[in-house]
Parts: sequence; structure tokens; C-alpha cells
Amino acid sequence: METCVVVGDQLLRPVAQAGPCGVARAEVGPLMVPYNSLHWDWTHLDLADLLDAASAATVPERYRIALDRLPAFCARAMAIAELGHTPGEPGRS
Repeated sequence: METCVVVGDQLLRPVAQAGPCGVARAEVGPLMVPYNSLHWDWTHLDLADLLDAASAATVPERYRIALDRLPAFCARAMAIAELGHTPGEPGRS
């Protein structure tokens, strides 16, 4: 399993990066680009932003997550957020 540091480093690499982080970026990129075009946050987009973007009225409907797919999307987002985290250890800072 990847560590938090490796996950963070990989997320900063080009989108073509292979591996779990590249796959995650490819999954959420089409949703996050229109969301971020409104917010212009170049330093920190987190899980809360991702979940907000999933159903935000400011994101074009073709990119939003359908209500019937939202529970699975949230579960997948949480799985990505937990990459490298060991249960029982202190949370990330």
C-alpha cells in the first residue's frame, strides 16, 4: 500500500502518471476542472471539494454524479482518501 507521502507526491505529477493516483486523477478530473474554474483553488482541493463538486449546481450537469450513483461515488472517494492510511494510527495533518 502507498504511504501518504507517496500519494501526495504522485498527485503532483503529470496526469499521465501511472498507478493508483493516475487512475484517481483520471476518474475525478472531468468533474473537478469545471468546479475549479469557478473556485480557482490551485493549492488545495480536498475530499470536501470533490463531494461538493459531485452535485454542485455550478458544475455542468454532464459532469455531475447522478443521484443513484452518488453513494458508490462517495465510497470510491473515501477509498481514495484513505490510500496510505493505516487504521488505528493518528490522522493526517
